[in-house]
Amino acid sequence: MNDVYDKFVSLGENCSISRVLNNLNYRNASYPFDWNTTHFNFILDMFRHDFNVFLEPIDKLEKFGNIFRNSKKNIYFYHDGNYDNLKKNYEGINEKYNRRITNLKNLINSGEKILFIRKDSFIHNSYEYNLRKIDVLYNIIKRKYKKNNFNILFITNSEKYRNYKFKNPIIYLNVKVNSKYLYSNNKYIEEILSKLKIRKKFNSIPLKK
Repeated sequence: MNDVYDKFVSLGENCSISRVLNNLNYRNASYPFDWNTTHFNFILDMFRHDFNVFLEPIDKLEKFGNIFRNSKKNIYFYHDGNYDNLKKNYEGINEKYNRRITNLKNLINSGEKILFIRKDSFIHNSYEYNLRKIDVLYNIIKRKYKKNNFNILFITNSEKYRNYKFKNPIIYLNVKVNSKYLYSNNKYIEEILSKLKIRKKFNSIPLKK
């Protein structure tokens, strides 16, 4: 991990990556996957279809405890209030995600050197998938964005894919910690991400931006 990057962008699986990037002053804008929990198929679909529908209409979203989710697309919105708040503020929430999508597209098209970061702890069985999809994402971004200048850091603890070899030059960390620890221990994630090199640090930004 010796390359120097201009920007880091979280691809989930949950908000811990963005929270740690904020703590390290490695983050100066919000992007669509920062503050939710996602299955990787959702990430792929968004890039593949140019983020055509990120926040579905209200009738396709469900109340889930104190939050809301789209169970068919496997995205959980943990930082956008409860389902009642969604009904009252749908337009504002939708505009916020559209703004974050625009931030991401503008960044990829800027030619700045980006590191996308995805962590998967396999804490839920539904999160297990073939790692070839990471290569698929790499190829989609390469094909769709002509000024791309990026790599992907993938962090997992899957025994099944301990010796997996990617086709693309993806940075792969297969760590030997249990799923709950990798899923929720921000200090451990910070130990990993603090070793990354960024050209310029930023002031941390509010969660809501």
